[in-house]
Amino acid sequence: MILVVRLPRVHLMFATVVGNTRVELLVVWIAGVNEFTPMAGLVDVGQRLVYCGATIISNRYVITAAHCVEAAGTKDLNNVGILVGDHDVSTGGDTPAAALYRIQSYDIHPQYESKTYQNDLAILRTTGAMNFSIYVGPACLPFRYSTFDFQGVTVTALGWGLKEFSGPTSDILQKVNLTVEPSNECMTQYPDRVTANQICTYAPGKDSCQSDSGGPLFWFDPSSRRLQILGVISFGLGCATEKPSVNTRVTSYLSWIVSKTTDATYCIK
Repeated sequence: MILVVRLPRVHLMFATVVGNTRVELLVVWIAGVNEFTPMAGLVDVGQRLVYCGATIISNRYVITAAHCVEAAGTKDLNNVGILVGDHDVSTGGDTPAAALYRIQSYDIHPQYESKTYQNDLAILRTTGAMNFSIYVGPACLPFRYSTFDFQGVTVTALGWGLKEFSGPTSDILQKVNLTVEPSNECMTQYPDRVTANQICTYAPGKDSCQSDSGGPLFWFDPSSRRLQILGVISFGLGCATEKPSVNTRVTSYLSWIVSKTTDATYCIK
């Protein structure tokens, strides 16, 4: 699933670049156990593999990238689960909160374009309510910030994705801090591919990577001291190249999310 320029599909995790040479091993930061309570993963149960990220927004719903669900559509839905509360997916015993939930239904944004990754967003509903605790809970939806562009803000990307470009995935949840890029600069980098409904991130030598798709861009809101979900990891050109990564801008889709989750209670602080 290596990204090519015409089909920007690689998803993101923490490569380091020195000069113009890619370093083979990625520099990563390990997230604390249950440090990010809204973090979830989409699991291919048959392969026992976390293949995409997701974010809890209510006790029955997570959001992820549409292309992650589109890929899951080629599989038996009973073989895909939503993993919450986990940290090291190889052990199953490092946190008491790890749980796997079955998927009852999903909605892919009706204007999702698989060739361009426009409107790359989906909502999954679990068969039963997730158990919330100090280890597992929802991210806040950014209703208060619907008109903000977040330029220059530091966000945190998370995932169990690749530790190097086209290399192995990580068993342990990784995190990296990135900066929100000006939209016009990102549009210049990706002509005819980036719109105001996307949010671009960049930091020298840092990135998300393959299999981080669908995971969150979290912003710690200093006023509420809560995690806001600003973006959903969508695509990029390689991992930690000179180009920014492109993510679905959550504020552009709040009305659609609400319309598809009418029985949900949200964190809106």
